[in-house]
Order: sequence, then C-alpha cells, then structure tokens
Amino acid sequence: MERKITVLSNKEIAPKIFKLTAAAKIPDKTRCGNFVHIQLKEKPLRRPFCICDFSRELETLTIVYEVKGEGTKLLSGYQKGTCLDALFPLGNGFDIKSAKKIFLVGGGLGTAVLPAAFKSYEGEFTSFIGFKSKENIILAEELSLGGDLFVSTEDGSFGEKGFVTDCVKREISLRKPDIILACGPEPMLKSLQKISCQFGTKTLVSLEERMGCGVGACVVCAVKIKRDGQEHNMRVCKDGPVFDINEVVFN
Repeated sequence: MERKITVLSNKEIAPKIFKLTAAAKIPDKTRCGNFVHIQLKEKPLRRPFCICDFSRELETLTIVYEVKGEGTKLLSGYQKGTCLDALFPLGNGFDIKSAKKIFLVGGGLGTAVLPAAFKSYEGEFTSFIGFKSKENIILAEELSLGGDLFVSTEDGSFGEKGFVTDCVKREISLRKPDIILACGPEPMLKSLQKISCQFGTKTLVSLEERMGCGVGACVVCAVKIKRDGQEHNMRVCKDGPVFDINEVVFN
C-alpha cells in the first residue's frame, strides 16, 4: 500500500489553500472518500489528506490542503519533481450502491472531498458548495464540469447569500436525490442531518478529524456513532472517514 508519488504542481488556489497534483499509479479500489497519508521529508509522522481527484488514465493524484502548521507549510514548498512516500487508498469511501441522482455538498475545505465522485460513480450530479466569502471559493470550476453547481457565500459576495444548506433544502424537494454525499464543518453537517431526517434522504458524510497514525492504532480520531440505540467510539481513519450522517453524534 506504500507508493511513490512525484509532485507535478503545487499551487495556491485561495488564501492559504493549495492544490497539489502528483504523478501516481492509482489502484482500482480507489474512490471518492478515501484518503492518502503522505510522508514529509522533514517529519517522522505522516500527514493525512483526502483524495480530491485522481485519474487512472493520466496516473495522477490530487489533494487540496490548508497551510495551518509546520507540516503543511513544508508541503506547500515542495516543487515539481519532489518524490514522496504515500499510503493510499486508506479509509472507506462513499458507498452509493444503486443511487443515480446524487447531491454533493461541501463547506469550506470539505469541498476538497467532492471532485473524485465524478471518477468514482456514474449518475446525475448536482453540487452545492459554501464559503465565507468569494476569496475563499475553491474547486468551483472542477465541480461545474460534473453537473449543475450552486455556490453560496455567507457575505453574499458571490453566488447566493447564506448557508449552503439553505440551498440544499430548497432544491432537495425539487430534484429528489437518491443520496447526498457531504463533507464540511460541524455546523453545516448538523443542519444537513436535520434535512436528511426531514426529507428521508440517505446522507453519507466524510468526517474531518485530526489523525495521528492514520491506521487505527492511536485512537486520536475517535468520534461517537450511535447504532442500535448504543453509542460507540469509532475511528475516523479505520472505521471511516465515511459514516451515515444519522448515526453521527455531534457535540
């Protein structure tokens, strides 16, 4: 599962948000919702990133990340030709079964999970992405290529003013999706959980939790999941990162 990847491009696409594309052989089982664990040259611990996009034909892998700490700062400085060790695909991806009408919902950096859906599944896609402001928007062009796209900003500087879930709630009764695939901040997911219950639409969510080992040994990324009336501590890296939104116990 350990593979070599070689940086092809690494560019800032929004303030402190970078898009890195690397040459990589893509295993057949790779799909939307999986993540990659990258070994930085200067650090002993690997860093996890969702797989934003991939191409088996071109043999490329794309991640989108925010520069927040020393590790991601180092990663943002890697130039074309840098060779890295990576573990992928990790985690369980979205399992859409026979769904054909698919809503993709992303908030902020959580939007980075969504583009890989077009390479993973066949269906009719409608994407909804929300950001604080126009300057924070990422991956709108990529998502527009897969179907209809709705963009929301909290300050109204681009697209619809308000929260992305407002748009989802309006369109869900009109378009009647078979399933919703989502990733974003907890307030967005709490709202989406209510919408899922109200309309009875199956919703799968990729959770964003800080990881340590990335393979289920350290339990740093534990979240509460409720099944059969019982709460369980589940590991996002090993048991997830994808869960049924109605099983997630939010704070």
